Amino acid sequence: MSSATRAQRLQRIVVRMLHDPALRRKMYAEPASAAAELGLTDAEVAALTRPDARAWSVDVHRSDRVLTALLGEFAVSALALMAGGVTLARLAGFFGDPSFHRAVMQRESLFLSFPEYLQSLCTRTGAGLARSVIALEAAIAHVRRATVPPGPSGPSGPSGSAGGGTRWSRAATVMPVELGTGVLPIWERAHAALHRGGRDPLEALLGKARPSLPAARGSGTEWVLVTLGASGPEIGVTGEALGRLLLAASATPREALVALACEEGVSPAEADEILDELSAEGLIVRA
Repeated sequence: MSSATRAQRLQRIVVRMLHDPALRRKMYAEPASAAAELGLTDAEVAALTRPDARAWSVDVHRSDRVLTALLGEFAVSALALMAGGVTLARLAGFFGDPSFHRAVMQRESLFLSFPEYLQSLCTRTGAGLARSVIALEAAIAHVRRATVPPGPSGPSGPSGSAGGGTRWSRAATVMPVELGTGVLPIWERAHAALHRGGRDPLEALLGKARPSLPAARGSGTEWVLVTLGASGPEIGVTGEALGRLLLAASATPREALVALACEEGVSPAEADEILDELSAEGLIVRA
């Protein structure tokens, strides 16, 4: 490992220590164990623990600010979890979770790793609403951060420039989500209530007039499609067949997508037309 790479690694471990008190305690109390766990040398651990341990927590609100930003995008998820007894302290437990540490080390967006932690909190019976809401807000967060602009990618049929052998993927600006029946209108009402008047959703979550969530009705599922529009993520209801087809499109040969579409009862010619339409609408792109 080059010196530059090791310096970057140390910098990321510093970020982890700034947010995770348990990691800091281990670094100071069990340096040899911490070194082995983190792949550090004794000299690197010594450098990290040279300052007084109290110096790491001088800014007592550092993690609070990050959590506030995360909850700004996952407000309804937090509301659903808190309705089930999850406390704000447990939500803040993200900073000690492997999903947080992995995101820091791999330079992933915390907004894309936070929902993984939230899903791990859905342990109580009847947490289906929370799971669906987290999945929806995770899709919105993903699409919001997509770097590929939506737009047509040209013909994809056998007679076009992307004939046999071409692989296709779902556009980064598109995310299908399977939700529990009735979850979408519940999310829409709760989201509006938490953000009413431009207020900070965290204030609503912690206030005495915290919005309530009705129970989702029905035991079935429905699909929605989150796409990136001109002013941000947009949500629309879609069919299960299209949702599953888009989920399957991940550097997938065209022939495999045609076969998948045919499983829904369409002919190969109709499947070709469907893929051409998805390509023209920018929902699938050449991998």
